[in-house]
Amino acid sequence: MACRVLVTGVSGFVGGALGVHLRAHGGFQVTGISRTPARDGAVDRFVAHDLTRPLPRSLGTFDAIVHAAALSSPWGPPAAFRAQNVDATRHMLAFARETGCRKFVFISSRDRKSVV
Repeated sequence: MACRVLVTGVSGFVGGALGVHLRAHGGFQVTGISRTPARDGAVDRFVAHDLTRPLPRSLGTFDAIVHAAALSSPWGPPAAFRAQNVDATRHMLAFARETGCRKFVFISSRDRKSVV
């Protein structure tokens, strides 16, 4: 049985590359989440979702979650950084707890604007 992995930010550089890599090496079923379509070849199943809102439990259960979605920019309003980085991470951690996922990988570019 394939390892079910939820990857956020699959339209971006890191999340998209990770999805492509996992699928190329077999043994992984990749569900990807982002606001915009996933990178080609990155997912088995794509879910369009804004992570500033909680995830629905109906999304299913996963063996592992890799949270690679973030707002990474040299400028922008502090509220946008908080919503996309802090609140989104909080929602992902809550989803992991609620669905019993015990493997959670957080990939981040540390930006002083996202530190609260």
